[in-house]
Amino acid sequence: MDIFNSCTQLQTLDIRSPCTAPDLQAAYARLVKQNLSTLKEFRLDRGQFTDKFTSQGLCVEVTQCPELIRLELRRVALQTSPQLVEGLTRLCTSQLRSLALADCSFPTDSQWLGHEAVFINLTSLNVAFPSNTNAVDSFSDFASRCPNLLFLEWYAVGEEDIVSAMTHRIIPSCPRLEVVRIATEKWDTNIRFQLIEALLHPKRRVKWVDIQPSKQRTQPELDALFARLISSGIFETLEAVQLDQNAVSGAMAQSILCLCPRLRAFQAEKISTDDISIDVPWVCDQLEYLKVHFFHETVHTFGCLPSQQANVLQGFPDTDSSSTAYFHDIFCRLSKLRQLRVLDVTLYTFRSFPKISPQHGIRFQLGQGLELLEGLKKLEWIEYLRIWPHPPSGQDVLFMINAWPNLRHFSSNYVEYSLEVRQQIAQTIKKRGPIMRPACATAYDHLRSTYF
Repeated sequence: MDIFNSCTQLQTLDIRSPCTAPDLQAAYARLVKQNLSTLKEFRLDRGQFTDKFTSQGLCVEVTQCPELIRLELRRVALQTSPQLVEGLTRLCTSQLRSLALADCSFPTDSQWLGHEAVFINLTSLNVAFPSNTNAVDSFSDFASRCPNLLFLEWYAVGEEDIVSAMTHRIIPSCPRLEVVRIATEKWDTNIRFQLIEALLHPKRRVKWVDIQPSKQRTQPELDALFARLISSGIFETLEAVQLDQNAVSGAMAQSILCLCPRLRAFQAEKISTDDISIDVPWVCDQLEYLKVHFFHETVHTFGCLPSQQANVLQGFPDTDSSSTAYFHDIFCRLSKLRQLRVLDVTLYTFRSFPKISPQHGIRFQLGQGLELLEGLKKLEWIEYLRIWPHPPSGQDVLFMINAWPNLRHFSSNYVEYSLEVRQQIAQTIKKRGPIMRPACATAYDHLRSTYF
């Protein structure tokens, strides 16, 4: 592989669903060897070729990298390779900061990585057990020996075992733990809150808690959990919130923006103008990432397809004064988010909008409130697809491009603008250079990206 021979200063190597040809497998091993001194991140997903792609030897080679700080392995057999386990132990003890193991036949031996070893550098741990494996004891023993752990993602089965492991072993042993994400077969509200309460401590700043069942949570469950969270005081420290379930109400999403002063990333499906109380301000002035669709709710169309909604709405008065007043308040709130880097108000799904109005989505237009956002000088990424039937004009777009000097990604209903406007957009953004770090897909990813 000639192209591999020229790669001698790699810092990141990502191999997913690799080709199983023997010569290419050997080329992967050579690629690692010739970048042994520079490689800092390695990811391997054997994909569907788990029986044909031999990965242990390659992974053993990777554990020799002196600068490696992030390792992600998927579908790699750990039990059958003592040499790989020995290399992982050495990495975790000496330098590794982030470890992710998914479907890796996690050993059930509670002493699998040295029962006395302490992994002081490991700050991020992501483990997903195969569906036929229950290795809670061995994993909790391993995690409890990571005293500086900040991030924990755990996908497993057996809710009672996980609650016991978290509350009695992992949480007490990891005083710096701030971000917890757990997914299992099912949870009831009490079990979820039991774990959240265990995390709450005066000396711990909980920035993210996500405890997911495989089934969708019901609105009563969410309302009950939300009420208990308000009384717990956890909103004082949260830095990222992601409400991406259909059951989550817009009022709940609006409440979080008014309760979380440290919030840096927020994602929800929708917030109606009816959910926003003008007298209750947002307190999240440190927000960097906002992904939510704002809309004005007045006219019923009972879940019609987008192509049908124009006919349903025909004949309704265009109550501009009503929607403009509501959206003006939203623009006023957005204008105070001076740290905002990513703004996405795209309508991603239609199933959640049984009601719609002629002023359905927020109007990014001069005269409607857009001019209030001129001060968002840190904005790098904006998306507002499917804002209809009143998309921004070419003049509105040019205002945004010129007002936000750091804007490098612009996604809209692009073809609606004249060739002259499209060329000016392209030329201006091209002069600013590529965006150094793409916008993350979720609020959680944005929070995590600031650490790793």
